[in-house]
Amino acid sequence: MHPNTIFPEPVFITRLIHIDPQFAEDFRGQKSFLVTANFFTDNKYRRLAQMAREGCDILIVNPVTNFFTYSGYVEKPTYSNLPYAPELPFSRTKLKEIHRTNFIDQVVAWQVNHGAGLLIAPYFYARDLDDRKYDYNLNLLEETICYKDKYGKQVWACINMGIKSLFNENLNEVIDNYCKTEADGFFILLEGFEDRSATTSNIITLLTLVEELSRKKDVIVGSIGPFGQILFAYGANGFSSGIGWMETFRESQLEGGEVGYAADRVPRAQYYYISSIFSYVKPYDLATLMNPNMSPEDLINELKCDCVICEEGYPKKPMDKKRHFLHKRFEEMRTLRELLKELDFDDMDTRKNTLHEIMMNKLLKARFLAQRIQDEVFIDINIAGINNWIEALKKYPPSSF
Repeated sequence: MHPNTIFPEPVFITRLIHIDPQFAEDFRGQKSFLVTANFFTDNKYRRLAQMAREGCDILIVNPVTNFFTYSGYVEKPTYSNLPYAPELPFSRTKLKEIHRTNFIDQVVAWQVNHGAGLLIAPYFYARDLDDRKYDYNLNLLEETICYKDKYGKQVWACINMGIKSLFNENLNEVIDNYCKTEADGFFILLEGFEDRSATTSNIITLLTLVEELSRKKDVIVGSIGPFGQILFAYGANGFSSGIGWMETFRESQLEGGEVGYAADRVPRAQYYYISSIFSYVKPYDLATLMNPNMSPEDLINELKCDCVICEEGYPKKPMDKKRHFLHKRFEEMRTLRELLKELDFDDMDTRKNTLHEIMMNKLLKARFLAQRIQDEVFIDINIAGINNWIEALKKYPPSSF
């Protein structure tokens, strides 16, 4: 976390969608919310827009320009109605000529006109460094930098790439190329990075990317789950996701058609977040886990929640489970902020090393609790995922700032 940050304290940035305006109102006073630009195209979402703007200090309006090289947005009126949405997906020829159009003007103006506190340069999803969209993204970023003075707002880059392409020299090249720009911050959105199942090598890739980019610029990691908080030990300013979901970016989300789910899959909104194990549990597993006739009392005490939603028993309605999630996630951030304030570090190296120790201890405790749950209550918790993060933190401790 560099000295000139606009996010001086650890922050979780809630990504709000059309069904979330009440949460923006209930949890107003946050540092930042994120809303994708398409929700400002339809008047029926005006309450979401208003609550998001009024509920935080820095509203982030993701321009979602990465949709426009795929056909999926054509089927979605809120996307195709954006003033900068092409009638048909951008071809390679069109992308080469995009700087001669008013595309950047429109993308930036849309964010400004809807209350964005910072500007995200237009970007496209690039699978790897050989994808021409990678070069176009750097060019678009450079051309967007000039809007800093016009609007008096920071300009951020969105690094939207495939995690599997970022290794060795490729990773170093991405870091070097983006650090050479005058972007004020980086919003990282890596395709296929699912934090609860990520391999140790992919986790180290993300840690390296965050740490190197954060030396002089702010860094927010988007679409990541509970393990996103580990990134604070490597210089991240914050991380972002939906309310208990939208924790992984996938290329398929840009494509046409509806995403299918297995018939026996429990809807994600029914899951219950347990912060101490970095995980969610299904409703019937939660009932078993918190039953004193089926689970040890001391384990129940370790896992139970004391937020206002859970005072009279564990929530059954999806809306209440989302409220519980936000209470716990903001509590995690508040606890971390208070600890950092109490320790009052003089230098960034001490801060990072202390955070590394804190996060390692959290992971070790999570593994211990998950193992107990598995051994004593016979509920499967993702211990392998926790182990991968522990291993990554051992292999790649924070380096000097």
